Amino acid sequence: MELRGLHQSSIVVLAASLAISPLEVRAETVPLIVRAIGEIPSAELVRQVATAHPLSVTQTQFPGLSGKTPEAIAAQLCGTVQPGYVEAVIEANRAKAAIAAGQVLGPEAYDLTWPACLNLRGPISYKIASGDNFTSLRLRFTGEHANGPGLLAYFAQSGAPYADRMRLQVGTVVTLPYQTLPTVLRVDKSLAQSFTDKLLSIGKREVSVTQAPKSVGSIVIPFRGEYSAGAIQVTEGDCVSDPPQPADGSPPRPYPYSPEAVAKAWEWASKISLPNDVNILVVDNGFFGVPCTADRCPERDGEDYVYTARFPKRMFAKDDFYLDAPHLIGPALSGVPLGPLTYENVPDLQIDEISGHGTHVAGLVLGGPLFFDFRNRYSDAISSRLRIAIASVAPGTEALDPAVGTIFPGYLGEVADPTVVNMSLVIDGSDPAAPRVALNDAITHHASTLFVVAAGNKGDDLNLNGKRWLPAVNGANNFANVLTVASVDADGQLSKFSNRGDAAVDIAAPGCRIASWLDADSEEVPLSGTSQAAPIVSFAAALLKSVSGQRRPRWLKSRIDYSGDLLATAQARKGVASMSQLNIQKALLWPKDYVRFVRNGAEQVVLGVADEFTGMSCVGVKDESSYRLLRALKKDGDRFVMFTSPSANEALSLCPAQLKATIGDGAINQIHVRAEFQLVGDDILPLKGADQNIVVNAAELVEFIRGN
Repeated sequence: MELRGLHQSSIVVLAASLAISPLEVRAETVPLIVRAIGEIPSAELVRQVATAHPLSVTQTQFPGLSGKTPEAIAAQLCGTVQPGYVEAVIEANRAKAAIAAGQVLGPEAYDLTWPACLNLRGPISYKIASGDNFTSLRLRFTGEHANGPGLLAYFAQSGAPYADRMRLQVGTVVTLPYQTLPTVLRVDKSLAQSFTDKLLSIGKREVSVTQAPKSVGSIVIPFRGEYSAGAIQVTEGDCVSDPPQPADGSPPRPYPYSPEAVAKAWEWASKISLPNDVNILVVDNGFFGVPCTADRCPERDGEDYVYTARFPKRMFAKDDFYLDAPHLIGPALSGVPLGPLTYENVPDLQIDEISGHGTHVAGLVLGGPLFFDFRNRYSDAISSRLRIAIASVAPGTEALDPAVGTIFPGYLGEVADPTVVNMSLVIDGSDPAAPRVALNDAITHHASTLFVVAAGNKGDDLNLNGKRWLPAVNGANNFANVLTVASVDADGQLSKFSNRGDAAVDIAAPGCRIASWLDADSEEVPLSGTSQAAPIVSFAAALLKSVSGQRRPRWLKSRIDYSGDLLATAQARKGVASMSQLNIQKALLWPKDYVRFVRNGAEQVVLGVADEFTGMSCVGVKDESSYRLLRALKKDGDRFVMFTSPSANEALSLCPAQLKATIGDGAINQIHVRAEFQLVGDDILPLKGADQNIVVNAAELVEFIRGN
């Protein structure tokens, strides 16, 4: 369908094909995405918007409406009480209920018809970030590319008036008078053109209409058997989940990880750095993680849900995570028929590896079944340091909602900045209709959030498809707050199905036959894919953030990268910027220098403070590297891999390196460590007295990871 009269100003309307109830006929409706610019839309404009299909208002999406007035509910659904909207509510319900302005409503609030509305917010505070200017801020917060007079008016009372441009400094907090957000309207297909024409006629220069594309994205579906991956035929048999026995007879490396080692490392770090709460937003295709019975699906306890031990209430984000109104499982957007619970989005949908994808991922974000018995390290019967919120961008399907470019930023606008966002999904950025700008802008504007994304399961080299798979291609040194994850098998090789490429992929993590849950009470199910690898890294990042204070996403990303274990072969390392696979335990040992060395044939690991040492340089480079830049040294045959960066908050550089065994006039090159702890198995034991003074010869060193 082609919409006539397209303009570029204050209301953006994008035709999309959103998921609707199975009881409705898809062909008869056209979803539209609408954005207003002005602070107070006209009553005529509000009435026209209200002629679209009414909002989907359920207890799942909008709990707590009982006990509120129509005005208060309007403010929750629409951001503000817009001229004529309450009157439209009264008129829409005249045949079913007599309600009045100011009337306190009870449970019947959920039975009323709530007309469609624009989404506008009152004054908001914003901290100026690098790259911001008056024009970009006005465009971001209102959708309008304003000129001088428009900028003067918008910033007049902001604390950084347009006339005083020098006051728009990074870190300055400004107060913006209002914000408009896209919202989704659904209209009858036969009326879509006339609805749009009237909207344009009423809005005049305050209206713009553009048409949204078909879906260009999907969740990263689990790897399910043979398919073509470039020139490689991949089968399930090529996915290695059993760790090989090391040649030296030592125990095999735990796969996917050792829960005991992770639990003890977190507990140790939490005694050094006071723990803090972490919120993880799981952007996926929904959630089956609350009970469902034949009598009631989902089960409820009053206005709340019934929860299970797998996903207890304490492990969901608290009310203060949501900016405007509390939610139970995850954020909701008015006009978008995608609540966090798949049961309510698509009743009677069969649970399988596709529809249960979001639940499987959410379980792994909390550590998965493997960590279930160790959750008491970061949670108790009342509260949890790690909390999740579910943000649905698909109704239990493989295909993402076509409006994901609006819905995803909309969710981020509904919540306080999450610490971590897990995105086990891909968008085909080569499609001209892909929401590349919207996606990248959302990530850029949430600079205090780490976005952990799946590399994808096509076996592609992302270096050769540098703009195709979003958001995976944003990893490595492209975005400071995007961490792209490949899948590694138990033998230290990249999984053959995994996308790779050191220009985009940061690290590898276990992704072969990883067990998690598809719902609230069925048996755990193993699935393979980068969709499983990414949430394990999100789990690691959340644990790390919970015991590292106010560290920035770049620090979290770098720490995870340089604390990993080198992949098994040079070929595997070429596919990952860090050349490494995740080691959660070592990442959590961040407060101290980590020194691993071999003496008398036995390997030892101590934690403490190493004195500055010298003698290291990149192979082929004459000048030695500065200790100030050093982040890690990892033994690789007769050489090392050296990780450096100007600071812990800047991008990493890697090179093959050498560490001189002797320096000066033949003196032995030594590393002096004031050791405070020793690793014995998974235990972290304190050292005292003479045992604390350890001298490691350069020739004995296996691995050095600098503490922060």
